Amino acid sequence: MDLECSMKELKGLVEKEIGKTKGNLEEFKSQRKPGWMVVAVIMALFFINLPLFIYVDKYPAVWIISSFAFYMIAWFLVMLPTTAKEPGAEKKKKEKKKKDEKKGSLKENKKTLFNVLWNIFFTNCQPLAPGFFIVQIVNIMLIIYGQYFTDLFDQQVAGLVIFQALMIMAFYGGVLFFKPWTTGFLKRMIVLSKDSKVTWRGGRLGAMRVVLFFAAIAVGVAFVMIVAILIPGLTLDNVKEALGRDWQMNFLLFAVILGTQFAIIRFLQGISSVELVIGVVDHKIDVLENQVLPNIEWMMDGANPETLEQLGEDATDDPDRLKQNYLITKVWIYGKHDFFGALPVYLVVPNTKLIMDKDFMVAVKGRAVPIA
Repeated sequence: MDLECSMKELKGLVEKEIGKTKGNLEEFKSQRKPGWMVVAVIMALFFINLPLFIYVDKYPAVWIISSFAFYMIAWFLVMLPTTAKEPGAEKKKKEKKKKDEKKGSLKENKKTLFNVLWNIFFTNCQPLAPGFFIVQIVNIMLIIYGQYFTDLFDQQVAGLVIFQALMIMAFYGGVLFFKPWTTGFLKRMIVLSKDSKVTWRGGRLGAMRVVLFFAAIAVGVAFVMIVAILIPGLTLDNVKEALGRDWQMNFLLFAVILGTQFAIIRFLQGISSVELVIGVVDHKIDVLENQVLPNIEWMMDGANPETLEQLGEDATDDPDRLKQNYLITKVWIYGKHDFFGALPVYLVVPNTKLIMDKDFMVAVKGRAVPIA
């Protein structure tokens, strides 16, 4: 984008972006699946496993071991873009000056880059949550069944598996509840920060409260993330060790169970990712139509200061700030990949070409780039 463009040219760019984004919205809405289909697919996958559960004594152990083994490689499997377009060859930059300029612009915008990486991680977690919830709930049910009805698990192993399952559910539940990639989350953090500054000024006792409050949050979040993300391998080893040779299985049984877990998580990831992308596109249209475009028209009509408040809290009479508001809506783009033509997943990914552009990084000046 030409950062020196006029308000009239900027209006044309915004209107064009709105039209394009509305077309994307209709396409994504057409990919929604009816609720009965979701229930039918999940029930069919469990029905396939029912004879195994009834006739194979090892089934609960194999399911639990497979679930934790799968969890450790889930990010690779469920994000595998088997039919994604190959990226174009990147042109090499031979001039050292250009490299230094780009490197310098990135260093100056660490906050923006950190915010992009933060949003990528938590946004990609969200569509995985429904599938992991179901698999971990089944884990808890099977560990209880295996302990009380078949004596397959002792109390220590049962407690470990249930604790691990609850921590995984707590992590993904927190992602769904707090939505760390959204504007609302960012605003809550700003309010919390302002309140903390007021408390901090209240003397030694106020400062101590702020320190303890943020320390408690940091410890709690770190504990859940470590247990949910890094410890499943240890849990898996403990389960296998406690079961001895009883956990061993034939390849067909393991393949059916692992395939079931993959299908559940990937299918629900696809359903959830459609809703995620629809929400992101809706938010972008809302920002462009109800904030950026009226702000442009207001400035083109003379920028009457008496009517500025009517445009909302993000309104501005600074042309550069207004261009930033438009540019930030272009940071996130949409993609799709599937698994050999099936189980499609929709993605919200950063526009790397835009983020790596020196002029863009200078324009946004370290501002946050929330997804929705």
